[in-house]
Amino acid sequence: HDGIAIERYRGAVTTMPAKNSITQSVAEHVSVFLTTKLPGQYVYHTIDRTKEVVRACEEIGQAVALKPPDMQTVVLAAWFLHAGLVETESAETGQSANMAAEFLRAKRYSAEGIKKVVECIQGVASRNPQNLLEEVLCDAENLHLAKKKYFEKSDLLRVEMESVSGKSMGNIEWMQSRVHALNTQPFRTAY
Repeated sequence: HDGIAIERYRGAVTTMPAKNSITQSVAEHVSVFLTTKLPGQYVYHTIDRTKEVVRACEEIGQAVALKPPDMQTVVLAAWFLHAGLVETESAETGQSANMAAEFLRAKRYSAEGIKKVVECIQGVASRNPQNLLEEVLCDAENLHLAKKKYFEKSDLLRVEMESVSGKSMGNIEWMQSRVHALNTQPFRTAY
């Protein structure tokens, strides 16, 4: 991996940018935040899921030839995408975007950069991306749908959804919800 160093955090291997950068600061902050604050009912939207989305952003971003500043934008958005689950039952309600803006502002990140990161997160939330950066993040969030381990990971999502909602889903209801997800979450980039 270009420019990626493997570090150990609480016994788990994490990917972190090799140089000291805003991306590294965000990665470290969100890793610690999710590892220490995420409620136990979240067995799918964990730090591992966040890292999976970050890696997917890098993979898709390279495939569509994102320039380094744009790649940084989607990667920063990916790190914060599920952080809002710590404070609300739906990261897509805007809490993740607020957390990203607050952290980046405190790090003196540019106002334009913050706006782009927030818009990427909101593009995933609305399921209506407006530009290539938002499309990359949406596709990264959905890339697991095309992976071999989809059904295994889907089981974790089911456990999480049932735990958060307090309601069990029958097998048919669950499978129908997964078919619906597959049919309604199209990939948007050429990747």
